[in-house]
Amino acid sequence: MMPRPGATSKPETADKAVANERRVFVLRQGQPEAVVVAVGFTDGSWTEIVGGDIGEGDPLVVGSVEGS
Repeated sequence: MMPRPGATSKPETADKAVANERRVFVLRQGQPEAVVVAVGFTDGSWTEIVGGDIGEGDPLVVGSVEGS
């Protein structure tokens, strides 16, 4: 996860973003863990995360690979 250039660490609207909550999965101790985050701007390919128990550099799960 990388911060958006010019973004503050916590926008004023982050606490009011209940309608914009989503669940993502973060790898913690090698296991995926569900985390609720508040999302900001999205263009359909990239989505800004403006709040939640997630930090810069946290590894996000973005897909899965099925074994053979």
